[in-house]
Amino acid sequence: MRFSRPQIQRIAHEFWSKADPKHRLDFDIMNAVNGSLTVDLIPVQQLSLQKIDSWLVARTINIGIDVNDRNLHGALLIKNGSVFMFIDAAVCEMEQRFTVAHEVSHFLLDYQLPRERAILAFGQEIEEVLNGNASASTSQLVMSVIKGIDLNPYTLLIEKTGNGSFSNWCNFNSENEADYLALELLAPRARVINDTVSSARRLTYAQFTRKSQEILIEKYRIPVTVAHQYASELAYSVTKGPSFLDKLGF
Repeated sequence: MRFSRPQIQRIAHEFWSKADPKHRLDFDIMNAVNGSLTVDLIPVQQLSLQKIDSWLVARTINIGIDVNDRNLHGALLIKNGSVFMFIDAAVCEMEQRFTVAHEVSHFLLDYQLPRERAILAFGQEIEEVLNGNASASTSQLVMSVIKGIDLNPYTLLIEKTGNGSFSNWCNFNSENEADYLALELLAPRARVINDTVSSARRLTYAQFTRKSQEILIEKYRIPVTVAHQYASELAYSVTKGPSFLDKLGF
């Protein structure tokens, strides 16, 4: 993991601090993206890699997608500083919200923050390198290794190969981090825990999981499968795991 939990929480806080106050009240990520980030949010019915490729070709945008076609929940593509965020418009609103939060997380963690770090280290002239319009000089390459800064242009991150497996370990970590930040953007850890424990003085692991899952779905509009996984993780961190009776199903 490149980012610690406090760093993820800080990044989420900074995102919402720059958003319109009316969008912060109910974590309205869809409108916050349109208002806070220089991103084109593009809904596509039954999104797939082929449909993204057709959309790009129709607008003479040259981004090669050299992977097997498959259906997607969302995708983030970047060319010369232009950011295109695709989401599947055929799924429910809850799924769309989480997809947008996940892709926003990729934008922040894999593109914007590394880019800001590179510009801070090398100056504005490095933007041409980051955009893929120029090659890094020998001195820039040496310095990038010393400082641990990636100067390769970010175009797209495809998390899985055509058979559904992760293409490399870096992509696996990037996907996990994007999920962590997406949840912090939509349902901040501290707030969900507080909402859950305020319902009772003491909760078992099973009770905490059920209650927090209910809150995540009804209040924070998190998709059911994601809510269950998140609730289980929160319950474990608070209650230290299931008791003997929990394990027996009582």
